[in-house]
Amino acid sequence: VYGGWRSGLGDFPVYDGKLATFTSGEVRVGLEVPVLRGGAIDERRGKIESSTQGVHIADASVALQKLDLTRTAAHKYWDWIGAGRKLNIAHEMLNIAGVRDKALLHRVKQGDAPQIEQTENQRAVIQRQSALLAAERALQKATLELSLFYRDERGTPVLVERSRLPS
Repeated sequence: VYGGWRSGLGDFPVYDGKLATFTSGEVRVGLEVPVLRGGAIDERRGKIESSTQGVHIADASVALQKLDLTRTAAHKYWDWIGAGRKLNIAHEMLNIAGVRDKALLHRVKQGDAPQIEQTENQRAVIQRQSALLAAERALQKATLELSLFYRDERGTPVLVERSRLPS
């Protein structure tokens, strides 16, 4: 409930017409009933609901980061396996080139093949040795990258042994 009296005496500009009153003034009386003040929820409940939604958003953000981290760790794991497989292939290719080099040396000694074939094969052996070193470095790099995600109980990075590569 509210009430009051006001009197506006004098001349007022047109844009301030609300200040003008009757010559004796004017009485105001009213009743305010706050039936729907604040809508269907009050300020305190609104803040509680807002903070609850903030917690749900934070939980979803943490879950998304965990999922992204798991995905990245899985990629690093498969990169490590791929690097191990490439190293095995490089070993096999070097062994094949070595066996071929021995066979060509035997053929050259018997005069069955020209010396240039053995010399060319020696180039291939050196090239495959270089590929083997590159594959070993790639596996070391993949192992280091995997260790960022694979840790022991104390949180120390674990460098995975080559023996743990799947066959």
